[in-house]
Amino acid sequence: PSIWALTGGAPATATTTARDRKTERRKFERTVIGSNLLVVPPDTRASSLGDDISLTDAERSRMGTFTHGMSPRSAYVDPMTHITITPEELSDLIGLVYDSAFEDPQWKSLIERIAVLFPGTASIVYGVDGDSFVSKYVTAGHFLLPSDPMEMDFEALGHGSPGKAFISAPNGFVGQSRKYVSEDIWLQSDIYRTLLAPSGYRHAFHIKLDSQAQRSAAISFLLPDDAEAEARVHDPLFEVLRLLAPHAVRALQVARALTLAKRTSDVFSGFLDGIILPMVVTNARGKYMFANAAGRRVLDRGTPLGTDSDGRLSLRDKEDSRALHAKIAAVDRDAAPGGVRILADPTPILLSITPFRASMREASAI
Repeated sequence: PSIWALTGGAPATATTTARDRKTERRKFERTVIGSNLLVVPPDTRASSLGDDISLTDAERSRMGTFTHGMSPRSAYVDPMTHITITPEELSDLIGLVYDSAFEDPQWKSLIERIAVLFPGTASIVYGVDGDSFVSKYVTAGHFLLPSDPMEMDFEALGHGSPGKAFISAPNGFVGQSRKYVSEDIWLQSDIYRTLLAPSGYRHAFHIKLDSQAQRSAAISFLLPDDAEAEARVHDPLFEVLRLLAPHAVRALQVARALTLAKRTSDVFSGFLDGIILPMVVTNARGKYMFANAAGRRVLDRGTPLGTDSDGRLSLRDKEDSRALHAKIAAVDRDAAPGGVRILADPTPILLSITPFRASMREASAI
């Protein structure tokens, strides 16, 4: 990704002239070359100043008070107080997203790494069922988890439910707690009083991972309740999360698909092991892929059927092996079953060959 930053000068005011803004922009262009303050791809420059331009009006209306644009804080920050994220660190984080999607507990190494890169922050992976938090969390950083179940009590405080708005938002959406409700209601909420305030945090960013019916899953990144400490991490953390969010959604889909495939394979293996006839699965070239328990016993004996140095099925006679491989290739090509009769001692052997292609359609559709 391209590297650019916002640095130097003062925020534009209502009385700033077009000439002043042009001068400030030129100063900005000269200043940012080679800077590593923020890591943002070029196509996000326009949308960084407001709502994400890739979202439709219908999507924006469903999101209520959420934002998916640039953080509302001043864009002009002293570079000496800003967090630096290099392209190499960003690349490592993207790889860590996919690795941590397969962890148990999930996402643990990712949020621990982000807590290191952005000092003073903490993270929590959680689920929400309606307005109630699911009482199972994965955490990183220093904060205390409440002993009692937490509730989203915004409706009781006279505000709509952010949980419902969050469910309607697209997966990969990055929300900010400042956009949920007014500051006075937020400070009265159960989330702030029981989770954030006791550990020294005030607001948070949230990545929506997935939702189904009234349940949703998310990662929250907590910001310190100190103006200077928050200003140092706020903008760069927000931009990094915007870049990581779509990868987190894809990684979760891949992890689910492979988990389903493994479960299906386990059931499939158990079913085949119960069949007393030897069964062997190969590719179109006759290379061994899988066998049931009876088939594995035959291959372990090496007679009458075994595998060669390349892993392909083999018979004692080379001509018989070539005939077997040719028949397997023909069955794969024609998608029609066939068979091979092999002369063996003490009796001939009949090999029945059937085309088989495992489908991942169900898993990949998740």
